[in-house]
Amino acid sequence: MLGFDEIAQAVERRRNAMKALDDAITELQVAQRLLDDLTIGSCPRTLTSAGRVAAGPAEGSLSSSAGPDGVRA
Repeated sequence: MLGFDEIAQAVERRRNAMKALDDAITELQVAQRLLDDLTIGSCPRTLTSAGRVAAGPAEGSLSSSAGPDGVRA
């Protein structure tokens, strides 16, 4: 039979594992929202250095000099 210390350690390990799982799910949800923000809408979007989504192509990017067919001029 398990003693009190072993049970307490098992409960703590389970609690830590659940927290790690919850953190991973939160990170995946944030990543999914960022992907949705980048791919939804008619104009392309880019991330700024502060992690914010900016409308339109980044200055100097390939898409900023591409024509309507996506080919650079």
